[in-house]
Amino acid sequence: MRSSVVAAAALAAALITPRDARAQASPRDEIARLLGTASRGASQAGYRAEPRVFDVRSMTGMLPSGGSVVVDATLRAGARYMVVGVCDGECQDLDLRVNAPDGAEVLDEDVSDDDVPVLRFTATENGAHPLSVIMSDCRAELCRFAVKVLAQ
Repeated sequence: MRSSVVAAAALAAALITPRDARAQASPRDEIARLLGTASRGASQAGYRAEPRVFDVRSMTGMLPSGGSVVVDATLRAGARYMVVGVCDGECQDLDLRVNAPDGAEVLDEDVSDDDVPVLRFTATENGAHPLSVIMSDCRAELCRFAVKVLAQ
């Protein structure tokens, strides 16, 4: 019931936000605003963000064969990065790609036929860079993966 109240509050807030303000916000800003609105009720009920739930040093998940997910990696301009991916024993091919913040330029990608992709690149801008994880070949219904971002 509480989740339906929070969802209703988020929907109401989105509907009363001026259309021009919604149109000018970037997709990242818009989703952050929606999340803030949706979680405001929980904050008022005494809940706080729990930083230990998601390990900020790595990301793990599950994907079907042919499935992909894009996450934002907040990077610093001029820093040299290495991104390492791994997947479980049912996975035969995992791929990674990182783009510039606007998504247009591919900074590096590893789409070779292996299950341990590695990216090496220098970020040219500060900010959220789209990082794609692609489960190219998985023998099971779902395969587990993990990605770690390292900086030099």
